[in-house]
Amino acid sequence: MASAARKLKPSHARVMTRVALPALLGFLGLFVSARAPHGSGTFYAATLFTAAVYLASWWRWGDRRAFSPPRPGREALRGIAIGAGLLALFVLGAFLLRYFPFMTGSVHELLDNARVGPLAMTLLTTTVNGLGEEMFFRDVVRRTIPRQRAVGLILYLAVTAAMGVPLLLLAALIVGGAAQYEARRSAHLISPLLLHLTWSIGMLFALPPILTTG
Repeated sequence: MASAARKLKPSHARVMTRVALPALLGFLGLFVSARAPHGSGTFYAATLFTAAVYLASWWRWGDRRAFSPPRPGREALRGIAIGAGLLALFVLGAFLLRYFPFMTGSVHELLDNARVGPLAMTLLTTTVNGLGEEMFFRDVVRRTIPRQRAVGLILYLAVTAAMGVPLLLLAALIVGGAAQYEARRSAHLISPLLLHLTWSIGMLFALPPILTTG
């Protein structure tokens, strides 16, 4: 019994160091960014801090082979195609939301960073954060807790909740679920990463004109 307990301790310590601590820091970074003035230095600093936590975690514990699938071109096209399909679905949903303005208040708050702050800086933080999320949740978390397939997605939703945007949680469930499936299917990151970036960058440019006109 004592021997079994000793064997469990390193595993628990590994989960705490590689998964729980970076996720907590990511939650705090998003919490601060969501409550910072729109387009402010605090918003961008907190967002980049979150991305830096994820990227540093991957640099320390990630799999360097994650970007070397057997057919990189095919994986890239697959990720872009799935991301574009999800983007089309969310754009359609955004048109429908225009008829229910009471549901879009928190989304407008989120989009104000793109409207008020420098677009190039918002694009940079969107890209870097998406890259960091995929490298952490779809590689580090997935390989650290390989038998608990739902843990990565549940943790991703929990961290996203720091933003305080209910519709963003729905997006995280759908996009995160698709990215999680792609990461497990391929055991690599090219498809889930390009899926995420195609969707997130597309939404950055598509949502503001849809939700502020008509």
